[in-house]
Amino acid sequence: MAHANQLIGAASDPWGAASWWLTPAEPLDGATPLTLLESGRLTEQQVDAAVLWAQRAM
Repeated sequence: MAHANQLIGAASDPWGAASWWLTPAEPLDGATPLTLLESGRLTEQQVDAAVLWAQRAM
């Protein structure tokens, strides 16, 4: 969680971070990062891919 929050700039944009955690992401097969975190299946590699995907979508 700390790795993801650092990458998405949670300290400076908490609403943007909340949105990232709750938005389905293509690299996560349509799951939200939060869902995978809660199930214990979110990896750093998935976080990296989902952050990159979200940045490209902007």
